[in-house]
Amino acid sequence: MHSCDVFVLLDDAQFTRNSFINRNRIRGPDGSLWLTVPVRNKGCFGQQIKDVKIDNSQPWAWKHWGSIKQNYQKASGFPTHAVALEAMLCGTRWDKLIDLNIRAIHYIAKHLGIYPQMRVASDLSLTSQGTQRLIDICKKVGADTYLSGSGGRNYQDEQLFKESGIKLTFQEGSFSNLSAIDNLLNGVPM
Repeated sequence: MHSCDVFVLLDDAQFTRNSFINRNRIRGPDGSLWLTVPVRNKGCFGQQIKDVKIDNSQPWAWKHWGSIKQNYQKASGFPTHAVALEAMLCGTRWDKLIDLNIRAIHYIAKHLGIYPQMRVASDLSLTSQGTQRLIDICKKVGADTYLSGSGGRNYQDEQLFKESGIKLTFQEGSFSNLSAIDNLLNGVPM
């Protein structure tokens, strides 16, 4: 996100269970641990991310907050963000996963000093699929480059990007595989 001018959330893509859409890792005493927001997905195969509902019959928010507090309370940024993070997780009843995700992304980005223009794909009114959809998103927001994670090499059509005049760049490097909340609470810039 810190490498782009426009960040587009693919809220109208198909939801994939147990992906980074509803779970992420934080630092734990013996390595990383998963925080998973439970979702209601029975009978919802193929639903779009924007339609995924949180299963609030489980006390996930307080458990997540407890894990964050326990593992980061001595981190340098914890006193600065603790009240806001607790309120975000536990002070609001989130019905849709996308609403929680957008709120968390905005908060973390702002406090890490990352300020791209943020858009949601469903507002762009596109009907294309696959690589062509990514190209159409770039064109719609005026981008000349698409920044992809390295996993995109497995499914993106690089030739289609070339033919469209959109540069395809794969993000490489070493990542901690932890949520950006780790950077936020440890005072580490992105």
